[in-house]
Amino acid sequence: MTSTITPQKRLREYTNNCLSINKKNELFCDSCKKSIDYKKKCSVTQHLETEVHTSNSKKLKTVPNINFNTDEFQENFKNNLIIWLSASDVPFDKLNKKTFKCFLNNYLRPVFKIPSSATL
Repeated sequence: MTSTITPQKRLREYTNNCLSINKKNELFCDSCKKSIDYKKKCSVTQHLETEVHTSNSKKLKTVPNINFNTDEFQENFKNNLIIWLSASDVPFDKLNKKTFKCFLNNYLRPVFKIPSSATL
């Protein structure tokens, strides 16, 4: 029986843990700057519980947060997003895709409001 687990599926299981998908389509720990075996859930769990990961995660959290709640920042982001989508010939409705929203949420603070295609 072949496994149907993908790095993307594993990433959804471990939200808010400094994990992402790298260019090689591997599960990647942003805190430790290394790839993690996504095929076995226990491998991911073990990595997240290591002292090195915990320490690196704490260091990342001490970096000052950018205030994403300001109306000016929100508006600038929205305008730049429109410019990028238009210049790249990406339809605005792609903003409504769950995978795209997950991608943005991995790199932006959860309180940041990601616009939908209807609000652009």
